Amino acid sequence: MKAILEATPLKDGTGREVRRLHDTLQQHLCALKAMGHDPPGPLVTSAIELNSDSTTMFEWQMHSQKTKGMPSYQLNLIRTIY
Repeated sequence: MKAILEATPLKDGTGREVRRLHDTLQQHLCALKAMGHDPPGPLVTSAIELNSDSTTMFEWQMHSQKTKGMPSYQLNLIRTIY
């Protein structure tokens, strides 16, 4: 969980950076699940938001307004934003 919270933040939200963040988070989430842990969605969503640049955060907020409740981090982040 620490690696998820301390993932390298996006600098300018390029596709390459978003893919790097996505892959990093997926790697650590898979490791947690393999150990029998499934972190709460709002915690993971908050970690994603904290690691996003302003442009990506804006796009995420626009997407979030279209969904009811807290959007699921399990959505493909890259397809959601781009």
